Amino acid sequence: MLFSFIDPAQAGVVGKISCDGRSVGFAIDITGPIEHATFDEVREAFTKYHQQQNEIANGRICPEKALKDKPLDFSAYGRRFSIDSTGGSVIAAMKIGRLLRQERESVMVEGVCFSACVFVLAGAVDRAVFPPGKVGIHRPYLASYTSDARREIESALHLMRDYLREMGVSPQLADDMIAVEPEDNRVLTASQLASYGLLGVDRAEKQQRAVDQEVKDLEEAKALGLDRREYNRRKSRAKLLCSGPEASPDCRKMILQTGQP
Repeated sequence: MLFSFIDPAQAGVVGKISCDGRSVGFAIDITGPIEHATFDEVREAFTKYHQQQNEIANGRICPEKALKDKPLDFSAYGRRFSIDSTGGSVIAAMKIGRLLRQERESVMVEGVCFSACVFVLAGAVDRAVFPPGKVGIHRPYLASYTSDARREIESALHLMRDYLREMGVSPQLADDMIAVEPEDNRVLTASQLASYGLLGVDRAEKQQRAVDQEVKDLEEAKALGLDRREYNRRKSRAKLLCSGPEASPDCRKMILQTGQP
């Protein structure tokens, strides 16, 4: 069953919640130019997603996944954000990127992510580029000449550098973008993406995930009535014995509760 937030025939942004009886997923897909309206549509999709979390938890959407005694943890079922764009507005892309960082969202590229799209990718806490996906850069350009063109270009470069620093991405990327003519497009290799900080989990997000996991472990140990050393021992045993395809669905639960599979 699929619940679309925005009609894909009407916009380049599609947000949806899906459920198949076993899991619940949330996804946003951006296709085409990145414009200021694109940011509004992405923000709307996130707003509706948060509103519908309660709908799912209460069984009004995906009734088979209703939880009666605790809030729904979407992270357990998966969130996905994908983009396929040749670029557009740098400012709009940065706004989308900041929203992704606020939401601690990941981005997947399977098509292309060129020009301004790179700033959306930079905003994600986890970035992945899957073949035949490509990421390309070139110098942003003004739509028309103005008497302040030089100042506007220099100001844009400062904004780009500051944004990339904010997102934990090398500001060298902005300098390298400036070096590529607007009519050209330099496709980045995997090693170049990694060197800029555009692949994998952001450093700050890694730290946050570690903190989240530590709090979760402390809460679980307390609920089980275990001291931390015994909890760690059982958790390690569960990792060893419950990871194979033949492991029982309750394997981890049993080991944490009893110390035995």
